[in-house]
Amino acid sequence: MLRAQRTHPSLRVYALGGVDPSAATRLAAAGARGVAVLGGVFPAGVETTPEVAADAAREFLGALECGGDQIDAGGR
Repeated sequence: MLRAQRTHPSLRVYALGGVDPSAATRLAAAGARGVAVLGGVFPAGVETTPEVAADAAREFLGALECGGDQIDAGGR
């Protein structure tokens, strides 16, 4: 991912598939602009309320912000 961004700095890289909040933090620290999640917010076979889905989405947003903070602190 970092090689692609160095070669094409304007390229926006997003992570897709199998991403959990801890991976989202690492991916953001590595330079991902965002992640696409479905199962992390709406797990298969589980009845999910809007409140539970919103909490899960907030957890991903917090993880991305934490990873972005690592970039700002020189974590690239």
